[in-house]
Amino acid sequence: MYVYKQTERWKEKGYAHYLYTVGYYEPSGKWIPESDHDNTEGAVERVSYLNGANPDLLEACEWLLENYGVPYDIETTTKVLEAKEVKMLDKIELIINKAKGK
Repeated sequence: MYVYKQTERWKEKGYAHYLYTVGYYEPSGKWIPESDHDNTEGAVERVSYLNGANPDLLEACEWLLENYGVPYDIETTTKVLEAKEVKMLDKIELIINKAKGK
């Protein structure tokens, strides 16, 4: 499964800059990078694509989170998109309930 992580952070002219790298871990634990992105949104989109998510799924997850009273945030949506082993709606419900503190 592909994931992303922040791999670099630096300041330039008083502004913080970040680099997010998409990749996966081999069973041995070795990190295998695939691509770099300057924001989490780009990294999430790439992870979603590589993990086989439907591009419209991101919008659907955002709608579900907002309509269930959970503010949209990229981390929660990432967790939703990474949930492939359980039926998608069941996993979304679990994540929403967790975000609500249930």
